[in-house]
Amino acid sequence: DLGLKLGSVIRIKGVSNEGNYTPDIIAEHIELIGWREMPPPREINPQDLMNTSVDCDWVKVSGIITAMHVFPNSNSLAFELDIAGNRVLAQVPDSERGRNAANQLLFRHVTFPAVAGIVHNANRQMLGRTFFINSIDSIEITGRNEQDENLVYYPLHQLMTFGFNQQLPVETGGTVMHAGPGTLYLRDDVKSLKVMVPNSEGIRPGDTVRLEGYVFPSSHSLEFGAYSVEKTGTGKPPEPKILAPTEEFGEHDFQYELVRMNATVIDLGDSFFESGNAPGMQFGISPEKQLSLLCRSGEMFVQVWLPTGAGYQKSLKPGAELQLTGICHLNRGEYTLFSRYNTTVSLELRSADDLTVLKNAPRLGTRQLVWGLAITLILLAGYHIWATLLRKKVAEQTKTIASQIERESMLSERQRIARELHDTLEQALTGLNMLLESCRQQFGSKNYAKAGQTLETASDMLRHCRSESRASISDLRGSPLENMDLPTAIREQTEPLAEESGAALKIESTGTIARLQMLAERHILLIAKEAVTNAVRHAAPSEINIRLEFRPNQLNLTIHDNGGGFDTAALANSPRFGVRGMQERANQLGGKIDIESKKGKGTEVRLKIPEISNLARNAS
Repeated sequence: DLGLKLGSVIRIKGVSNEGNYTPDIIAEHIELIGWREMPPPREINPQDLMNTSVDCDWVKVSGIITAMHVFPNSNSLAFELDIAGNRVLAQVPDSERGRNAANQLLFRHVTFPAVAGIVHNANRQMLGRTFFINSIDSIEITGRNEQDENLVYYPLHQLMTFGFNQQLPVETGGTVMHAGPGTLYLRDDVKSLKVMVPNSEGIRPGDTVRLEGYVFPSSHSLEFGAYSVEKTGTGKPPEPKILAPTEEFGEHDFQYELVRMNATVIDLGDSFFESGNAPGMQFGISPEKQLSLLCRSGEMFVQVWLPTGAGYQKSLKPGAELQLTGICHLNRGEYTLFSRYNTTVSLELRSADDLTVLKNAPRLGTRQLVWGLAITLILLAGYHIWATLLRKKVAEQTKTIASQIERESMLSERQRIARELHDTLEQALTGLNMLLESCRQQFGSKNYAKAGQTLETASDMLRHCRSESRASISDLRGSPLENMDLPTAIREQTEPLAEESGAALKIESTGTIARLQMLAERHILLIAKEAVTNAVRHAAPSEINIRLEFRPNQLNLTIHDNGGGFDTAALANSPRFGVRGMQERANQLGGKIDIESKKGKGTEVRLKIPEISNLARNAS
């Protein structure tokens, strides 16, 4: 302990450091050299409050103390100051004498020397200003005209009107509607006001008071900080104003007004607030549980704060109808050209007498109804599951009987379903995978226009897949061939696959196009699509050529690619439905599929239908 005090001259030996905000020194040794008079502090102005270069300066500060807090863990007493409309903090070492001086300093204009500090975040960015005061004795009351016995008197509704000087103390007054710890709510003939006072003891509703202090505009209304409160009379407690459920808060100002309304309880909850939480004096008092209600009055939702420690009836449950009396708090949002204020309403009850139960909650409240509905839904779900299992069991039995009677027919049906699912779903999913992969690459290369086109193509393919699936379920009757001929349909189905794989597609049709039965054309279309899908999926070709030849009573389809090719000997044991499906479709057309391929030299798929007269659309 070097016995350091204000004015001590010291020599520090240590290591410089970048500091949390400004550079500092990590001291390894401190030596007391002597003492000298402190230099006069530099007077700080409002422009310096957010000046990032003002740190650790010896300054003179002037402002109005609006609140006071005790932080036991840091052994400091904190003041909130208003400096020309700016809110800042000032800290002084905690002491019993400092706490006792709180009533003399609250809502006073003061001046003191201090060291300027900066409030900052972890990114070394300035967020606010704080000042470090050496002693409570350094704080001097210096408010202009505070000793003047002829302060200007303003009615509540004339505070902060045109020509009002917020920096000067004024007189005002009114009738007390509610007196809480450190807070009064006043009313005159026109306006109501929230007043923060050092001490509200001895003040009761109905008293008339005269106040001296300063006006503090808040984000929603005015507040008044009174350093002097004089009771000038006693009368009957004021009557509340009646609020109708259809009241428009944007047109009438009920801020801090004593009001009465009828409302229905929606929900109950617990909140924690400091008991005796006078605005400006919070000395580490332990929190107490406070009950709050969410109510509804007409179309308006109201949050109701009930006094701490007051007993309430057990019938206070959701659905109960209440009459409420209390101080109205309005929280207004932004006002726009096309809408009114977005106003939320809360009600601060003064005592248990401010709540009257008009009608108890129904025996079957919302919670019970919800439970009843949940149980009903569970029973319905159980019945649905039982019915589903029963239907499944019946279907299995029916399937077994049908299998015994028509085994060969069922085997044929299974093969058809497997083939159609492969043709519609697997091919579409393969194409979609290629489209999405291409889209991902296009986004990576920032080719957003092409990516958008690719996504649109993928969307089209999804819609087509859905259409194909529906067509398969309904005996393959739905097809793009209803609206176009076979060469056009082949182009529509294969062009997106070739385009997204980067292969050049050429489609050639010779002879007079003959329209075949819908199912026959569909088989040919799916054979062509399967051949192209296999090429782009497995062979990575750069060119794909499709040739469709219409001859008298004959049709030939050839699909050739210059991809990697494969060993055709492996086709016989292939478990895939692709090639097998093409062969089965060719058989149903009375045709034949030939596949020639060599590794490195590409693949050629040839479909030959020697007789198409029986497949013509007008054939019986």
